[in-house]
Amino acid sequence: MCTAHVSQRKGGFMAIEGCTDESACNYDPFAVVDNGNCNLPACLNPEACNYDTDATCDGGLEACLMPSCTDPLACNFNPEGTCGEGECYYGEIGCDDPSVCNYVADTGCVSSTSCDYSCCPGPGCCGLGMVWSSVEGKCQISPNCRYDFDLSGHVNLTDFLEFLSHFDDYCTQ
Repeated sequence: MCTAHVSQRKGGFMAIEGCTDESACNYDPFAVVDNGNCNLPACLNPEACNYDTDATCDGGLEACLMPSCTDPLACNFNPEGTCGEGECYYGEIGCDDPSVCNYVADTGCVSSTSCDYSCCPGPGCCGLGMVWSSVEGKCQISPNCRYDFDLSGHVNLTDFLEFLSHFDDYCTQ
């Protein structure tokens, strides 16, 4: 669609009018004189705070301000939030790992960084890949994860390399 118009005379030549704003959807690289009818990108997402019902040029996600929790008292407060009306949670902050000391189901404020493994003896005191042995009185490798030599909570390449480092060792009785 051609939106440029030839009108003003500049130095004996006819100047082409159109949108000279390179960020506009209807930018005309041949226009010399701006005609004031630039169609700038806007937010076309109806869930955004700055949704523009009259816009015809989609600015994509970067043009939209999505609602976030702007209440500093909420556990999911977003200090970078630009507009309110986002869903805020006021539940207890807890850990989503059922084996830890501070496990809280359905808090709305789950944080894997807030897990407390320090309540030994007891469920969850030993960390990933470990279980509390009441007989031994200490944490031990879980029987379900006996090849987790580096105690990371899962069998990985480091465990495999540790196993290979003992290949061809003689066992004593």
